[in-house]
Amino acid sequence: MPFYFRHSIKAGPFRVNLSKSGVGLSVGVRGFRVGVGPKGHYIHAGGHGIYYRQTGQFRKSTPVRTTTPQAMPEPARDTPMPEAWVTEDGVVMRRVISDTIESMSGGSRQDAVDSLNEARRRLPLFGPSAVFGVVASLFAMANLGQTAAVLSVALLTGLAAFAHRIDAGRRGVVFAYDLSDAAKATFENLTKSMDAVGRAQGLWFVDATGAITNLTAWKRNAGASQLVSKKPTSVRYEMPPGVHSNVTPPSIRVQSKTLYFLPDCVLVRDGTRYGSVSYQELQVATRPGRFIVESAPRDAEVVGHTWQHPRKDGGPDRRFANNRQLPVCLFEEFGLLSPSGLKAALVVSHRAAASAADAALHVLARETVVVKATAPALLDYTP
Repeated sequence: MPFYFRHSIKAGPFRVNLSKSGVGLSVGVRGFRVGVGPKGHYIHAGGHGIYYRQTGQFRKSTPVRTTTPQAMPEPARDTPMPEAWVTEDGVVMRRVISDTIESMSGGSRQDAVDSLNEARRRLPLFGPSAVFGVVASLFAMANLGQTAAVLSVALLTGLAAFAHRIDAGRRGVVFAYDLSDAAKATFENLTKSMDAVGRAQGLWFVDATGAITNLTAWKRNAGASQLVSKKPTSVRYEMPPGVHSNVTPPSIRVQSKTLYFLPDCVLVRDGTRYGSVSYQELQVATRPGRFIVESAPRDAEVVGHTWQHPRKDGGPDRRFANNRQLPVCLFEEFGLLSPSGLKAALVVSHRAAASAADAALHVLARETVVVKATAPALLDYTP
């Protein structure tokens, strides 16, 4: 399991520090930083053993609550995937899809999600600066002397790097968590269960399902009663684009969305847009399911065999060449559902791993009400 809890967060020229005294925020570069913390504001400068530091105190002020505009929906895709279709065997397949990301709102993290969507809508500076740097460098190499061209390339490269650092601040949001020992233990329990799910030999998300109601489809699909279209996925530890945090959450991709399991909510990303689902509203359920597969994963429980093309009495249909036996495995179906529209169905070959993740999410739903999470910081850098 990765080391997921840190006491400082870097986002371009910004740095957020967490300590027993509280949360501090500073901005600057190596050798010069200006910041504010629980003990007041300060200026720190110097290098090579010679440093200058000036501190001061802010007057206490009344906090002001601000609101941020709602995220605008992304334009519809040119070729959307159909919600239902009919296979060649006459099976009606229906996709397991969530509602739009805009419907996944509410809860204690809504202000943070609004700030994140606002930040991600800002145009990046790095792309235009990089294009300008390439064009200007080519012009300098073609029309200036060698020394001037080298200096121009170095200057423009530094400009692009500086723009990239600025983007990290102006297009990012900080989620800073100050977790108690009990909250850390609860979240660590979730990460351990997600590790077990990720180590399973088979892990898929269900893309679509359809009931088999005719003999032709039944015979061509090894005697199955239901056709399941599933695609492989994995558990990864990564930060969502635009989010800077001292917690690195486990994540799972489902359809076009990625679910990030933070200590106090599930952050849902669909492209450049974000939504959130609190653990209190997240409905989690597991159940065993029999699946006919080409080859059984090593950690799966094989409960029987069937023929690729069976007869009604269960024997092999001799009219089909290379009619072979297929294993029937008992996998665990892992479902995630919320009233705000999240729908996700996973299939895990290791049944105990899915059950452990189910239990960990239920514990998290009971205990996240006491998790202390600092307010998100919308970073904005003005040089």
